Amino acid sequence: MRQWLFAAAACACLPFAALADTHAAAGGSPLKIIGSGELPGYEGDFDHFAVDTAGQRLFLAAEDHGTLEVFRLGSLAHLKTVKGPIETPHAILFLPDVHKLLVTETGPSLPHYFNADTYAFEKPLKLVQGADSMGYDAPRNRAYIVTGGKEVPMPDSWLEQVNPRTGARINKAHFASANVQGMAVEQAGPHLYINVSDQHYIAVLDKVSLKELARWPVDPALGTNCCFAFDEPGHRLFLATRAPGNLLVLDSRSGAVLARFKAPERVDQIEWDARHRRVYVIGGEGWIQIIEARGKDQFVELPRLDTAPGAKTSVLVPSRNELYVAVSPGDSKAMARILRISTGR
Repeated sequence: MRQWLFAAAACACLPFAALADTHAAAGGSPLKIIGSGELPGYEGDFDHFAVDTAGQRLFLAAEDHGTLEVFRLGSLAHLKTVKGPIETPHAILFLPDVHKLLVTETGPSLPHYFNADTYAFEKPLKLVQGADSMGYDAPRNRAYIVTGGKEVPMPDSWLEQVNPRTGARINKAHFASANVQGMAVEQAGPHLYINVSDQHYIAVLDKVSLKELARWPVDPALGTNCCFAFDEPGHRLFLATRAPGNLLVLDSRSGAVLARFKAPERVDQIEWDARHRRVYVIGGEGWIQIIEARGKDQFVELPRLDTAPGAKTSVLVPSRNELYVAVSPGDSKAMARILRISTGR
């Protein structure tokens, strides 16, 4: 097993062309808020989104209400509050061909299937309790779900591979960790990358067997590794850390650090916009960091977009050149809402 060390000084050893350019470009942010939708009376936090582009719907996990909230894509008109045997929903997978929504949750229950047309509860997916983060390999029709861990609570966690259309369990990988976070799944390649956050490393797995192929330590001085965005054709992983907040640009073939930026402290999600070759770091403090890839290994920080405190989860809709961001009231007690953001032409 090969290992690479992410050191705080790693960027200083890179050639000049590969260093992060922290000078913001002239002018305003390339992102622009073009609309919003409110959810009056909601308190607490939201979690992740899913999108139905053909049906023009946006699904949002209302983590602290135990519901799914459904909005019209574009106008953000509120269409439906979906209730059921869910307590703390987190990730949503929309399967249009079988008219299903698969929802993970860390409550005492299990992940659940809902009918995507009627929103009726259908059945649970029988996994280890504590289902949270989820990744999807579309070409192989495989979902990867993190279970166990601190929310249940359990001292260990698992990554479970399932057929999301049938619910068949295939295999699982064990982690001696109570805090396993977000992952990135290759669609064309054989790998899966997952954050073992409390142990400060990234596990590189074979996405079929779930065998660990490599372990890339993350220097704790750089923060706790939490979530990814992925440019698979460019072999670039974008890793966000917390406390302190950093964005690391990694070579997905070697784990080498190519660039590092100071990032927002409260990050639950980052997005790779392949059309515009940008990374969006969704900062819960109330702003989005924008990093643009230029050339082979040159990354430039562009002017940020101010959003709102609690705006920390998102979904990118490339076909519309739009980014949707959920604003959680949380501690701010402000109005819960979704921001509709143009990414440009």
